[in-house]
Amino acid sequence: MVRYDCKFKNIILNQLGTVVVASDMDGAIRIGRRIYHRYKIVTLDGDVLNVGGSMSGGSSNTKYRSAVTIRQEIDSCEKRKDGLLEDKENLTNEISELTKNISEFEEKYFVLSREEVNLKEELKRKDEVVRK
Repeated sequence: MVRYDCKFKNIILNQLGTVVVASDMDGAIRIGRRIYHRYKIVTLDGDVLNVGGSMSGGSSNTKYRSAVTIRQEIDSCEKRKDGLLEDKENLTNEISELTKNISEFEEKYFVLSREEVNLKEELKRKDEVVRK
């Protein structure tokens, strides 16, 4: 099940030599009971049934999630939520600043447009005076 370079054989045997692989958590639980939870059992989904019978997750199967795992997920979601709320606040502030800048530029544009019209009218008047 595990491919490795031969030079790592002793390390792999040391780390995986007493690990049993099961297809799913139901199978892992059955095996664990039969061997009195003496070995670590890992499922193909990544769930782990540790020596002694405690479980830790790797799968999204909620049937076997422990309270600790659920608490960690809640904490993680709350941190993510806090980060997203902070991002939202920052973006709201940025939008507000950009809206203010747009209003200022529109006002400047209006003033400059009005000035352009006035200058064109003045140029036209002066041009008429020079032609007379």
